[in-house]
Amino acid sequence: MNHTAESEVINVLSALFDGLNQHREDLLALWHPAANLLVHGESRSPSFLKNTPPFVGFELIEISQVNTHREIASAKVNWCMKLPGSLGIHTSYFNLVQSAGRWLIASQVDFGEEFADAEH
Repeated sequence: MNHTAESEVINVLSALFDGLNQHREDLLALWHPAANLLVHGESRSPSFLKNTPPFVGFELIEISQVNTHREIASAKVNWCMKLPGSLGIHTSYFNLVQSAGRWLIASQVDFGEEFADAEH
């Protein structure tokens, strides 16, 4: 187990959710150029994240099951997306690769459920 690599992977994923919550365009630098997202079975490029409306908030709940092996890593992330009048609870699995000494997100597979604020 490489604790340094695990910490670096956690830092990348934490930076992603900080960037999402702050609506920063530089968060795309955390993704590998060939990265892909699969959201409810629909394939998307990470560039679609740039179109997130400013009223949408993101909260990182937990990063778990971080596994690394040489230049590849995976992690499970529980998070929520806050919208006016509703809350989306998500579980995502991320795969990362080390490229030029940096960990980059290669893929994200996500499933989320939306709840009205009164339900949660």
